[in-house]
Amino acid sequence: MIDLPYFEDIVVTYITYIYHTLFPNMKNSHHKVIVYIISFFHLIGTIMISFGIFFPPEYMGIYLIYLSLILLSYLLFNGHCFMTLFSNKHSGLIKYPLHIRMETAKKALLLNIFISLLGFIYPNYSLYKILSRIFV
Repeated sequence: MIDLPYFEDIVVTYITYIYHTLFPNMKNSHHKVIVYIISFFHLIGTIMISFGIFFPPEYMGIYLIYLSLILLSYLLFNGHCFMTLFSNKHSGLIKYPLHIRMETAKKALLLNIFISLLGFIYPNYSLYKILSRIFV
């Protein structure tokens, strides 16, 4: 049997890395506030990508535009998000918080685009409406 690290240790390591990548220790830097604001919006955008498929149908258009911009960003910037590149420019770091294969990230984005497009075109089949019928 292979000795693997405990899952919670992996999660803590990953979250710590993401935190230090998004909010680096930038003593005596006039760019610190800019980097922290960009990183805050980066986190909000990541949460939006993750949970946007559950938005009400009237917000699916905005969500689809956002996902399309992220996907376009991956294609234009060789697999990097524009927010990460913007933050790295001001922080001087060359770290990327997303540690999954780019193909996996693209597949996840395409799946979210498909689900949200379905909810946009057929609002009664959106995840929001389906969950509303189940839990209300």
